[in-house]
Amino acid sequence: MNKTLVEKVRCMLSNAELDKEFWAEAVTYAQHLVNHLSSSAIDGKTPLEVNKALFIGFSPGVKGYRLWCLEAKKTIISRDVTFDEFVMLKKVNPEGVDSTPQ
Repeated sequence: MNKTLVEKVRCMLSNAELDKEFWAEAVTYAQHLVNHLSSSAIDGKTPLEVNKALFIGFSPGVKGYRLWCLEAKKTIISRDVTFDEFVMLKKVNPEGVDSTPQ
């Protein structure tokens, strides 16, 4: 993925005739494009649509998070994880009492 992002950034900067001082902005935009455009490798979905998983912990000796993939029904390990904290904070327990941490 690093190579893909670097190639996109170089093309954008070259095409816009901008110096390397705009590298950070170009990387941010390239990352946005990669995450929001569909890909044939994942059945025409975007990476944001595919990565629906639950955090279940850490793996010793591995740099990454252990996740339970709801669709595939298997454990995966990934370092590229974005936590949806808004959903986590809005959970309500079965008694109907808000379980949002104080």
